Amino acid sequence: METVKIVRRICLPSRYLDSNLMAHLLNEITNTTKEQCSKDHGYILSVKCINKILSHKIGRANADNVFTVEFDAVTLSPKPGLQVDCTVCMIYPDGILVNIMNRQKMLIPTTSMPIDDYAFDNNTGNYIVAGRTIKVGDKIVANITDSQYNNGSFSCIGVLKDV
Repeated sequence: METVKIVRRICLPSRYLDSNLMAHLLNEITNTTKEQCSKDHGYILSVKCINKILSHKIGRANADNVFTVEFDAVTLSPKPGLQVDCTVCMIYPDGILVNIMNRQKMLIPTTSMPIDDYAFDNNTGNYIVAGRTIKVGDKIVANITDSQYNNGSFSCIGVLKDV
């Protein structure tokens, strides 16, 4: 996770132009960015604060106030090399599917596991990696080795960090 500066346009009805303007803007930014993902910033996890209002205009269509604001956001940008804490959500003979912060799924294929140190147990449906059993619900650490952005989300492949 990292904190980045983002510039966005935010529309507010005139009824919100009061002494709590910054709180209204922060609330609107938080609500509009809650589920967003972009190639540049990744997933916006939370909005920390508004740094400044860059401009304010009146919209032509409905006379709303259009603010351009700069704010700090905590993001998850699934780029290669990023170490992540994740939860095992599915196990297959071909690999492990993990969930990163309830925002991103990642595949850890068997081809990225050390050949001599892992085995899939057909009876339990679990992996045994370096003597440790990995099952659904376990917390593990992984590194993202490859990611691709497409249609508003990332696809990721990773490798187990430490077992």
